[in-house]
Amino acid sequence: MKIISTSPYITEILESLGVLDSVVATSSEEHLCKLDSSVLRFESSDLDKVINQKKPDLVFIDYVDEKIPFQLEENLTQKYSDLAGSQLKVFSFNPRTFQGVCDAFDGLGKAVGKKDEGHKFSGMLQAEFKNWSDNFYDRMKNKKVVVLSSVEPLYAAGLWIPDLVGLCGASCTTMLQVAGKEHNEIVWEHLLAYRPDVILVAPKGYPLDKALGTFKIMEKLPDWESLPAVKRGEVFF
Repeated sequence: MKIISTSPYITEILESLGVLDSVVATSSEEHLCKLDSSVLRFESSDLDKVINQKKPDLVFIDYVDEKIPFQLEENLTQKYSDLAGSQLKVFSFNPRTFQGVCDAFDGLGKAVGKKDEGHKFSGMLQAEFKNWSDNFYDRMKNKKVVVLSSVEPLYAAGLWIPDLVGLCGASCTTMLQVAGKEHNEIVWEHLLAYRPDVILVAPKGYPLDKALGTFKIMEKLPDWESLPAVKRGEVFF
């Protein structure tokens, strides 16, 4: 079985399912899993060329446009089968909520013949976050939270992040953080007016050391020290 993955999170789930050695090509973005040197890294614009070269059995794509119809999988299966010169199957995974992330484990597991493993990991993920939310509930209940997915420019995290905040009894929707929706650019003055009790800074695609470096940017912002989260030491990277 030969697999092409267009997204780091898909590749990382494939590693959890024990089929990372079947991945022959994946996106050039930052990955947490250790990829063999033989795995081709490519830009999304080169996907057609990579499919023609690698002739995979499975192609996992990640589309962020909510308007793209589900039947696109069938259309792309035909297109990419023609490109590869052999029959392949295309699956699209674009989880936008916490439940969607759990469902992705199930879906990917079924696609690669690891249905039981996928279901197991889905259940483990839900149990782990349930335990996490229970541990933090008393500390976080009714607190106003901002999760930043970018500092320059300033973006409030969306997708499944608001779900996780809500699991522990906190709120973040006032800052345009809505479960299932994309990350939203925000204005610093709006964040100041919101006066968050907790700030989580998690720049998308940044390794930890680079994420920590954004603190120098944050502390130079106007009235940074006046925020309740800063005064209480409730800023996390």
